[in-house]
Amino acid sequence: MILEAFSRYLLASDRDHPERPSKEVLSLWLWDRLRQTPTDNIGAVIRCEVLICRLECRAEDAGSSRTREIMALPPGGGIDLDDEAGDFKMRLPRQAEQTLERHNVRTAGQGVYYFKGASASGRKLLKSLWEYSQSFEQQRWSRFLHGLKASDFQGPY
Repeated sequence: MILEAFSRYLLASDRDHPERPSKEVLSLWLWDRLRQTPTDNIGAVIRCEVLICRLECRAEDAGSSRTREIMALPPGGGIDLDDEAGDFKMRLPRQAEQTLERHNVRTAGQGVYYFKGASASGRKLLKSLWEYSQSFEQQRWSRFLHGLKASDFQGPY
């Protein structure tokens, strides 16, 4: 059900913005779903299963980074992300990062905002969405390659 909803969004985005990478479309779709009040089960599940986090990069650590939860939608108890290694993470779209900065969600340091699963099922959901978006990107690339001819590579040399 969730993959089907994302699939429709991805196809519409591909028609309107064919140059936009599918991973960016996925990021925009998740951001749209998280910032709006859920109107269906898909939005409700995404709100429960996806967190927005920030990977902090502090100058004094010079190369090391620390992760902390900045927002859980709906607001809930904190999750210590420092001891969870190997989780799937996906960066937020730039417009979402700007919105969060504008609302003073983050006050100091540098870092990157990303989506993270709130539970094991949330991590599976994000990974499945990511793999679907990448398969769509590979299909698009394959269609492009099949449309090429040998004469396309001849030029004035």
